[in-house]
This record gives sequence, C-alpha cells and structure tokens, in this order.
Amino acid sequence: MRPVYRQRPIMLPVRLAVLLLLALALGTVSIARLRAAPATEVIHRAAGKHELRSQTTLPFQPLEEQLQEPETEFASCFDKYSWIQPALETFYAPAWAAANESTQTTEEALAALRGIMWGKYHPGMDEVVLRHNKSTGRVDMEVIEVSKPNQEHKKRCMLGLLADAVQRYSAELAQLLGDRTLRLIVETEDFAVVFRGQHWKLPAFAMCTDNTHSDIPVPDFTFSCYPEARYRNSSWPAIQDLLQRKSDMVGWHERDPEIFHRSNWKVGPRQGLMPLLQSYGNGSAGVSAEEAFGAGLDIRDTGFVTVSKGRAHGKHNEFVWLDGQCDHKYLIHTAGFSYSAGLKYKLACGSIVFKFHSQFTEFYEPALQDDVHVVQLLATPKGVDVEHFKANTAPRIRAVVSRTINATEQPPIARQGQAFVREQLTTEALHCYWLGALQRYAELYFLPRTAKQLEMEAGSGQRAAGAVDGAR
Repeated sequence: MRPVYRQRPIMLPVRLAVLLLLALALGTVSIARLRAAPATEVIHRAAGKHELRSQTTLPFQPLEEQLQEPETEFASCFDKYSWIQPALETFYAPAWAAANESTQTTEEALAALRGIMWGKYHPGMDEVVLRHNKSTGRVDMEVIEVSKPNQEHKKRCMLGLLADAVQRYSAELAQLLGDRTLRLIVETEDFAVVFRGQHWKLPAFAMCTDNTHSDIPVPDFTFSCYPEARYRNSSWPAIQDLLQRKSDMVGWHERDPEIFHRSNWKVGPRQGLMPLLQSYGNGSAGVSAEEAFGAGLDIRDTGFVTVSKGRAHGKHNEFVWLDGQCDHKYLIHTAGFSYSAGLKYKLACGSIVFKFHSQFTEFYEPALQDDVHVVQLLATPKGVDVEHFKANTAPRIRAVVSRTINATEQPPIARQGQAFVREQLTTEALHCYWLGALQRYAELYFLPRTAKQLEMEAGSGQRAAGAVDGAR
C-alpha cells in the first residue's frame, strides 16, 4: 500500500489569530500580503521525528514545532531570496536543452527515470505525486518508493523538507496544478543520474549536479538531519544556530590562525591536495606552511565515517565537532567522493573559507561569489596541478591571510559568507527554492510537444503534402 503524505492545517495560537483578525479589520494587513508572508516557519526536529510508520498516511507530516516568522514586505519569496531564480535558470538550462532534443512523452520519460541502473545497482529513488484535493483546497503529496536508498535517513529527511514546502506553498501549487497531476523523481544518492546526452524530456531531482548531467539539485538530507555530525539535534536550523552563537562568542582576534581542515583524504581532490599541503606542514616541500601561506596548517585525515540505523560509526581520534571549526580563522573546503555538504557549516562559522573547485554543485552554490563569500581556488577531480598551485594558489592564499590574520574584526569575506547562510538558507528559503523548482518542472512536464517532436511532425507533414502533390 502506497504512503500518502497529507498536510496538516497550520494551527495558529489564539493570541496570534486575534491579532491577525484585528489587523485585517483595521486594514493594516491584507489577505494578499498574508499569502505572500506565511505566519509560521517550520523548524525541523531531529531525524527521529520523521520515522516511517506502517500506516499509509502522514509519515512526513508538517512538523508540530513551529516558530513565528517576521512579517515580510516582499511581494513573493523570490523577491526576498533573489538568488533562487537565477540559480534555477542555470540548473534548468541543460534540462530544457535535453527536452528540446527529446522524442519522449512525459510517461516515457518517467518510465526511463524509474529504470535507471548503475551496472547491477538501482540507485535509490522515489516518485512523488502532487494532486490538488478539491475537498480540502490543498495539495496532497503521495510518495511511491521506486528503489530503496543506500541510507534510509537520506530519503526521510529530503522528502520531509519537500512535504513541508508543499504545505507552505499549497495555494501556489494548487493554482499551478488545477485538475492536473504532477509526478517527479527524487533521487536519494550522492550523484546525479540523468546524462544530458540521453536527451530525456524530464530531469530527476538530486542532491547535486555536474556538467554532464541535467538533474536539478535540491536541498539534501543534511538540512533536516545529519547523523554523521553526531549532535542530538542535527537539523540545519539547530546546528546553524549553534555555529552562529559559537562564532559570536569567539572574536576574530581570539581565533586560531592555522588553516584548518578535517576529512577523509582518500576521495576526490583531497587525494592529491592534502598530501601536498602536508608536505608544507612537515617541511618536505622545501618551504614551510608559514612561508608559503602566511599561516600554519592544522589538517588531519579522519577516515571514512559510516551511518547505520541513523547512528554514525567509525569515530576517528582526529574527529572535531562542527562547532570546533569556529575556533579557526581559515577553513579549507573540498569535494569528497561526491559533493561535500560541509560548505554551509564552514560558512556559518564566520571563518574565511578557501573553497577548492568541485565538479559537483549544490543548489545554492551559483549564488556564492569569489572574494565576496568564499575564496575560490582551482582543483582537479583528484587533486591539484602542482605547478599551478605553487605559482598561483599558494600566493593567493598568502595574500588573503596577510591582510586578515591580524584584523581586529571579522573580515568582509568571512562576514558576508556567514550572512549568506544565515539570511539566505533559512527554512523559508529552502521551501521557496522547492516552489520555484516545481514551477519550472511543471513547464517541462506539461509541455505538449518538445521542439524535436514539433520538428518531426513538421517534416512528416511536408513529406505527406509532397506525396499528395506528386500523386496529382
């Protein structure tokens, strides 16, 4: 029996309801304005609150723990979070290019997505069905498991956030759907799955994308739960608040000056980058880290951490809690086996983040600007070009360190990166991103004919007309 996730009506506190009625009566608040600015913001609890149940309803109910949101002056969430639409424009460009070359119908595209295989392995994915329920006036969300995820918490926490977004913007989605049904595939692995060259009509929704795939990246499981972090409440709102408070408690002049990093070194760019950095730390590079970068290094290999039944295992002696990063002025970020979800936590610390290039892109990364939010540095899938590193990367790191290491206040790059994740990666922003992603997806989904199909039909019509003329 397939689970159905229905949205629970938001129950406003009595006092708030009375105030809203009074405001409406006085004309200070309009219905349109209330629609544009939902009165509550869902704050995710720990992943355990999302546990699947044997019943067919409500495993991803809107969460009961809610906080009042400040009233917004913006006409829509896209005005408030102005980076979302440009990011979606970037991500949907390959999807539209593939669709315009596709001969698939919508059903054929969905069938192709369901049938994706990685060798003998079927990547974890779910089919999400959205319908307008006329009896309630809201949009119902149904989830059909296509294949099991490699880790169950990833599915729970990605779909829980989507369910909250559907509740929050139910009116907008109801207007979008009308009497139609919308189906989409949410993939719960660490990689994209739809190659651009396949020319499929529809993309999948994934945790990240790259230059060879047309998948649309969406907020991953770490925004609701992150077992590897080992906190009792590992939701993004909880940890981001912790990191903000830790950052506020430790002034810039009190932070450790060493360039800091902890990760599994056996994957991605770390395979070449970290041993190279280590050679500066132990002197084998012929020049010290202080001479090359303007600061010492505090980098360690923590090995691979596994998660079983929602618990992290394989704790290494070099493990450092996420808020421990906030003790440092400079943090290194690199990709891992796939993308690395750690970027937002580093930014939340208010440190300067040296972000080495990754072929994998998260949903918010197009909004990050070099020398504004992060310091972008070149890397390859398995390391760095050593000569380029020596000639360009090391001097750039040294230049950034030299002008900030003795600052009395938090430098602009650190401050602006922190402000971005605090103000632009709110729960409301994540919901807004999902709304925009669904609106653009619906354009593809309900497209009667792709450009390729129209071209083929036009050619067929011309051939038929020519045959008739020739028979006369």
